Amino acid sequence: MKILVSALEPSSNLHLKEVLKHTHDVELLGIFDKSIENGTPLYDISEMAIMGVVDALKKLRWFFKVADEMVALAKEVDKVLLMDSSGFNLPLAKKLKTAYPDKEIIYYILPQIWASRPKRAIKLEKYCDRLLGILPFEVDYYPQKKAEYVGHPLLDEIQVHRIEEDTRNVIAFMPGSRKSEITRLMPIFLELRRKLGNEIRP
Repeated sequence: MKILVSALEPSSNLHLKEVLKHTHDVELLGIFDKSIENGTPLYDISEMAIMGVVDALKKLRWFFKVADEMVALAKEVDKVLLMDSSGFNLPLAKKLKTAYPDKEIIYYILPQIWASRPKRAIKLEKYCDRLLGILPFEVDYYPQKKAEYVGHPLLDEIQVHRIEEDTRNVIAFMPGSRKSEITRLMPIFLELRRKLGNEIRP
């Protein structure tokens, strides 16, 4: 089976690797981490990285070109898997459904419509056949009930006994998976850690 994949983020590719552990005889095309052995990416995720609004505007025309290439590539696949990155993947879903109305489009790792721009739910249900969420509550935000909760494979790996340990006065710093997020947020986190001092358990 051939699947067109659009996984632009490092975190999406971690999820993709988990999914591939449970699949067989699958060939991937599209955008994904070059370390994934199930196919040769059209573009590696490093080429899709953007640093802020200015960089995004500079690359806008190029992103349109990439989307058109993905639509052309979709002609030879059985299914489409879009992961996170709604700024790119939601317009891509529209293009794909327009070009191939009978092609199954699966959206995995849904955008945070519960936090902002809730109208995206309408577009997602219009252009995608299946919506797979990693948070249990987010499926309630989709009026046509196309969304289903499938769990969080990375969180599922955390051993229960570690969660049940005494975690009082423990803060987890989670800057994100993008290099720009880590570069921007980690100095703030480290400064916060310094100010809190011994109030946080090392």
